[in-house]
Amino acid sequence: MPRKAFDGVLSGISRRLALVAYVAIATPLTIIFPLLHAWKTRESVGLYIGLSLAALFLFIGTAVLVAEWIRPRVRVLSAHISVEPTIPIALFVTSVAVYALLFGYFTIENDLFFRRIGFERLVERSLAMPFYALAIHRSFSENATSLLCVLTAILFTVRARPVLRLYTMAVLLPVAALYFTFVLFNNRFQSAILVLCLCITAGYSVRLSIRTVRYALIAMLAVAILVAYGFTVTKQIRNQKDILGCISLSVLNPFEPPMEVYLRGRDNPDICGGPDPSTIIEMIKKRVRNPTDPEVNPSLSHDEAELALAKKILTQGIVRPWDSRLNSLALLVDITRPAIRTGFGYGSFWIGPLSLYYYVFTDRGKYREIKQSLRTNPKVYIASRYLGTTIADTPSSILTDAYANFFLAGFILAGVLIGTALGWIDAVLGRTTRLGAFMLGAYLLERSLYIEKEMLTFVVDTIKFGIIPLISAVLLWRVRISRDDAGAIEGLGFFSHG
Repeated sequence: MPRKAFDGVLSGISRRLALVAYVAIATPLTIIFPLLHAWKTRESVGLYIGLSLAALFLFIGTAVLVAEWIRPRVRVLSAHISVEPTIPIALFVTSVAVYALLFGYFTIENDLFFRRIGFERLVERSLAMPFYALAIHRSFSENATSLLCVLTAILFTVRARPVLRLYTMAVLLPVAALYFTFVLFNNRFQSAILVLCLCITAGYSVRLSIRTVRYALIAMLAVAILVAYGFTVTKQIRNQKDILGCISLSVLNPFEPPMEVYLRGRDNPDICGGPDPSTIIEMIKKRVRNPTDPEVNPSLSHDEAELALAKKILTQGIVRPWDSRLNSLALLVDITRPAIRTGFGYGSFWIGPLSLYYYVFTDRGKYREIKQSLRTNPKVYIASRYLGTTIADTPSSILTDAYANFFLAGFILAGVLIGTALGWIDAVLGRTTRLGAFMLGAYLLERSLYIEKEMLTFVVDTIKFGIIPLISAVLLWRVRISRDDAGAIEGLGFFSHG
């Protein structure tokens, strides 16, 4: 490719960072991994190919077209008067620090820093928490990425006093470390979103020349490696918690197999402070001592039987194939035939999850019953109706409930919704000179990149967790962002009519 054309491509990408990031996430989840799963299992291959093509053209294609139509039509209001940034930024930074401290305290106090304890136990612990503690824990975990993005933008774009910049950095680093550790323990996808959002913030905060844009390729490669490494560390953390009951620095070794973790724990019974009956090690010891266990080979010695059972359990229960865990079309494939026979939902799968927010104010008993039975999202109702099964969790995406409700038209609906959001995000983050508007753009960016969440969850969570970003946006509304080409185009965007 000629250098001029290559530079043009990079320049185009630099104005569409949110859209490019979303497509980079959506393509593996809705096309690549589902097709890999179909190729590996040789099951429902035709359906997988058809739905993957529909995802490519009807969903991703629609999202790109809508985003490209929206982005240049976002008219940004002018803001000719700005405030001295010291007081609003100091208040914002201090509030983030206090917010993070409260999150850390309530999360550790209620033993929720590691949340991979099963949905039933997680719901029980959440319902046992005081409302204010649960609100801080949940809202911070959902808003921290956008708050960190704004702290980053302050360092890059706001002309503030050196002391204020040092104060911002002194808060940014420990809060980022706390939250990154939390998501690394619990949600590899969330850790990837954190890294992506911070990179997008930096990209929109610094006006890149064509020469510096070329170096962005190296940065993109570094981000990909960091995300992949973070995914592996999260897996190792889960393995050690399941097998040993605690974690060690060896989780940083991405190549340590589960069996090696098991042997280390078996040979050092006090490695986590003593035996824990909930760990795989203690479960295997108990089963080997049971002469009636059908999976224990009686012809082997005690040690041989234990190792054989451990290998079987660790292979079946610990190994988590990527093609299955990231196959967001699995449920869609499973329900297609019964849905065609009996009819699609046409919005009915949203009624049950939405009723939760009615009962939280009118009937706390009913609210607790819905939470405890895990009927909090559309896919539970979808699986119950079409498959006759109760599911606690399964890979999903914004397409899951859109498809179950509206068949292939749901793919187009999802594309229009997410394309509108991405076009607005790229326009506002790339052109606004109001830090408050940047806050709203960063928040919607964080929410949009959660493609693993269903469409209803995306909409409801955006509203439910929006109070902190809205308050922050009001506080920072008149703080000015310095841009090289800032001038007539300032403020928060609205759609123009021409």
